[in-house]
Amino acid sequence: MGGKGARREAQAAADTSRREAEALRQQTVMAQARADDAARRAQRLLMRNLRARGGGLFESDFVADGSTSLGGGGTLG
Repeated sequence: MGGKGARREAQAAADTSRREAEALRQQTVMAQARADDAARRAQRLLMRNLRARGGGLFESDFVADGSTSLGGGGTLG
């Protein structure tokens, strides 16, 4: 019956592995949340900056069709 010690060690190693995997999952979720928050913050700053310049904000400003480097070509109205 010498297998009990090896079985206990294997079980302990598996438990440790599960705990580490769960900790990694939680860290990944937190990192993703921080990245999402940073992206939202950057988007808000960009929109605020564009509005503050008073240049207007049109859908065509974000369409990259390659025909012009200034945006343009959109329709108003």
